[in-house]
Amino acid sequence: MHSITRAGRAVAKIHRVQVHHATVLQPSRAIALQPHSSFFSTRATTSYLAKPGCTQPSSTAMRQTRWTQRFYSTPSDQAGKEASRAYNTSSTSSSTVAELEQLLAKNDLAGFQQTCVSLQTRGSEVSKDVYHYLLKTLSDSPKVFAPLSSESTTPFDPLNSAIGILTDMSREANMGKAAVQPDRDTLLLLLKVAGSKECIESQMDHGWESAWLLVDAIRHGRLPAVMSSDQWELPELNVALDQELWKGMFECVHAAGSSKRTQDFLRELNTTTYLMADQLSRSYDVEMDDQLWGYIIQAFGNNKSGSRLKDILPFLPPISEASPELYATVAEALANTGSSQLAANIIDTLYANHQTLSSISPIVALGRQYAKTGDYETLRLDFHIWQEKGTHTEQSKSQLVELHRNFLSASAVALGRMIDVSSATFKSRQADILPKNILPGMTTPPQLNMSEYREAGYLYRRSSDAWTSIPVADRTVEDYDVMMQIQCRLNLLKPAEWSIEGAEKIIGDMKKQGLKPLHRTYQTLMETFSRTREFGGQKEDGKAVDRVMKVYNNMLKDGYTPTSPQEFQPLLDACFSTYSTSPFAAGLWMYSNQHFGASDALDKVEELMRQTLSSSNSGASSNSETPTLEEVSNIYQYHDSTTLATILAGLAHADKVEELYKRWDALPLQGIERDATLYQTLIGASQGQEKLARYALRTIRYDMLKEQPPVPMTSEIFSGLLNCCVRIQDAISARSLISQYTGEVKKTAEWYGPMVRTCLMTEGMEQEGEFLLEEMKKNDMKMDSTFYEFLMEYFVTKREDYAAGREVFKSFVKHEQDEVDVLVEFKKKNMDPSDQDNIVMVSEKDLARRVERLKAPVVDNLVSRIEISQKSAAMLNLLVMSHLRERTQMLEQEKRSGVSVGSAERLKDAQIVVHYLTGETKKKESMAMQSSGCGCASKSPMIPSPCSSNSPSSSSIPSPSALSSSSPASPKAFTKTSGSTGGQLLFVNKYVLGEYIDACIKEGSPAMLDEAQWALNSVLPRVIDQTRFAKDSQRLRQALESARNRQGPGRV
Repeated sequence: MHSITRAGRAVAKIHRVQVHHATVLQPSRAIALQPHSSFFSTRATTSYLAKPGCTQPSSTAMRQTRWTQRFYSTPSDQAGKEASRAYNTSSTSSSTVAELEQLLAKNDLAGFQQTCVSLQTRGSEVSKDVYHYLLKTLSDSPKVFAPLSSESTTPFDPLNSAIGILTDMSREANMGKAAVQPDRDTLLLLLKVAGSKECIESQMDHGWESAWLLVDAIRHGRLPAVMSSDQWELPELNVALDQELWKGMFECVHAAGSSKRTQDFLRELNTTTYLMADQLSRSYDVEMDDQLWGYIIQAFGNNKSGSRLKDILPFLPPISEASPELYATVAEALANTGSSQLAANIIDTLYANHQTLSSISPIVALGRQYAKTGDYETLRLDFHIWQEKGTHTEQSKSQLVELHRNFLSASAVALGRMIDVSSATFKSRQADILPKNILPGMTTPPQLNMSEYREAGYLYRRSSDAWTSIPVADRTVEDYDVMMQIQCRLNLLKPAEWSIEGAEKIIGDMKKQGLKPLHRTYQTLMETFSRTREFGGQKEDGKAVDRVMKVYNNMLKDGYTPTSPQEFQPLLDACFSTYSTSPFAAGLWMYSNQHFGASDALDKVEELMRQTLSSSNSGASSNSETPTLEEVSNIYQYHDSTTLATILAGLAHADKVEELYKRWDALPLQGIERDATLYQTLIGASQGQEKLARYALRTIRYDMLKEQPPVPMTSEIFSGLLNCCVRIQDAISARSLISQYTGEVKKTAEWYGPMVRTCLMTEGMEQEGEFLLEEMKKNDMKMDSTFYEFLMEYFVTKREDYAAGREVFKSFVKHEQDEVDVLVEFKKKNMDPSDQDNIVMVSEKDLARRVERLKAPVVDNLVSRIEISQKSAAMLNLLVMSHLRERTQMLEQEKRSGVSVGSAERLKDAQIVVHYLTGETKKKESMAMQSSGCGCASKSPMIPSPCSSNSPSSSSIPSPSALSSSSPASPKAFTKTSGSTGGQLLFVNKYVLGEYIDACIKEGSPAMLDEAQWALNSVLPRVIDQTRFAKDSQRLRQALESARNRQGPGRV
């Protein structure tokens, strides 16, 4: 560690050169004649400490003329001559501070300036007090030095005059008058002048450079001066850099930089303050206080230097002894460097130990970090902390607007995360292996459960509050862009609740305020129009393209012309229909051809792409002498791999096989490489069509090996080829694929899962599938929820092994519990789950809800641990089916043996699951059951809560029934407030419900007939379409009426 105190040296002997007399207000008249004059002593040097990312402030060449330019006027030469004569005739007279003060008190500015001119010729008699008084006056009232003539148009520069005073003091000291040697107070006054408002305004865009030069000279131990090489050479600064000087330098730099806020300037400012902080933090000679520590911490935080910041934290005074302002600065710096958890802990400590919080800056800095991850809950809590204990000033009010902006950004990220999670689940259940950016509209979230709906509604209300809290005049195009994202994502989640008209209105609001929408704002709206289910999933009529085209034309009017094929992606997506929204249609691709229509507008969109994009590449031509298809179709000029993959997938889904073959075979002739993305797309889109599935297995599979270089086999392509085998029941191709790529298959669920599904669902391969399934269990491969759903469907519907199906359901619950454990562990370690494979980031609220549901010590039944959603709906319905069909087997066995084997319990198990799915409650005694595992377990496995180390014993009193509608563990899977559903039960399968009603009627007891009547009259109308209700329920109504008649006339 080196000292920053500059030790005093013996003053070097100064030899005389020709001196041009300078006035106090004009350092040197020779300056204008010296084009290459330097600022400081010719021995002065400036060094920069190495730091990645730091850039040296503005060009030195620019600064080398800054203080040599004449930004001011002085009294005339005649006045100077008269003053000189007065000095020669009256050498004993002196100007004192009192005289100058008296002139200012009389507002005699002409006399004040005349007296200042006279001081130049009497330099040996001017005391340091007079010089300091002049510097102080320059900082407090610089206008008294400004030219009095109204003809002057050049702004007066106080700093230039201050440097002149300093130069004169140094000259007198070098000539033997040590009493006027510049000292610490001189430098403090000089820094104050440089940071004054008038000085900054006078130098316009150059105030920052001047302040930087001054500070840089002082901290390197040199006196700033306007001197040329043939004039006085000044000695080094013999002043120790103490606490006050460092404060003055930091204040000067920040004041000079307050008027400039461009990105380039902020980098300069941050670099300068970092160099100062680095020098100061490495010194042991300066007594530090909270203010100086604050400057250092702020500098490291603004430069994102987390390691340097953490190095100095141990040297800070304890938080209980330091000022709250210091640790508020620490929290802000930590937040800026990404240490959000440590910053949050400091804010919590300040909140607990102080009555008021003086600064909102750390909360705003933390808000920026929370906005990146969509952590709107924590951001909202910090907002309430400030509302309760914050010191509300004008500055904090402006920063509060920034906090509202952070909340908007966090809401947009959280809603985007909800879409990604829902879409990924929906895509996985469809066994869809298309790349993520290909036909995203196919996997638009089809429905929300109640918890997702409540979260989306909460974000809508809170973001609306934040939006109204930003004054209309302060709203920027970036603010409107974030609101566009929020409105569009809400529409994708629940179009019946949040119409896309709300997003369209934002464009109009921007233009009313005179703002031009951003390019990405238009792109967001176009993407939403292409994906939304507000107008239905079928797009053959071309209306979806027309809606996107309308936004596209408005974008052109605002001057945005597409320059890449990706910008046409929404128009292409709008040409193709989407998957069914039913949560029970995911596996239909294995049994029948899936057809999703395409619009004839595709040709129109491609022609638009060609006209728009080909013109920018018109200069491109082939150097080959052989004619190419470029002369006929310049497809490579207006398509890329993604847009081509989109068209291929759409044509495959629409069963336009011939056109698909034609395009696929033409790609090599058009110079387009058929890469892994294109192969994955074509194979993935072929699994739903029998003819295409055969083509993929007979042709596409082998074309991969013919490419140069050969296309590698990936887990996605492997899964897609195996899905094609399932679709056409081709056991030979399935065995060939598995044996051919045995060496490349990794022991992970991504590879083994498709093999198990193929073997179990292909005739003649069940034994191989069971063997592979055992391999997965032995190697502890992590299965996803979609794989559990497939296994349960296989055991219940194909194998009719109902006990095995219930075991799969238990494994599914355990899988959900393990997933929560992983998320909780990541949260404890303050890690981001989204950075890890197979881990989906969720909000704090969602995680808390999952922990409460899945990790509750005691529940009445196992199904109450499962949240009703598109992921669990099929499994819960299969569980009902399992109970009902096993009951049928038991009834036959009881009929043959005459001994009860538990058929009544199976019906009651089914009753519990049905009531849980509908969110309805029945009398607890009517559903009291023996412990039997799934659907009814009163002694379910007790798992300790993550919040407590004490696990309740098996004799613990059970919690209230999880079927209670008021219980947070059993939300209803329907939306009564939705105009489109009218209370429709989205997650109840009509066929399963019909089977359940039929079983209740056949049971024949009064209680079960009441149950059948409730399900028929209250539940079934909310499951099937009203227009079909009378016809579809006719048989069940007749059966129920017959059963009632058999009970006798007294039965209602």
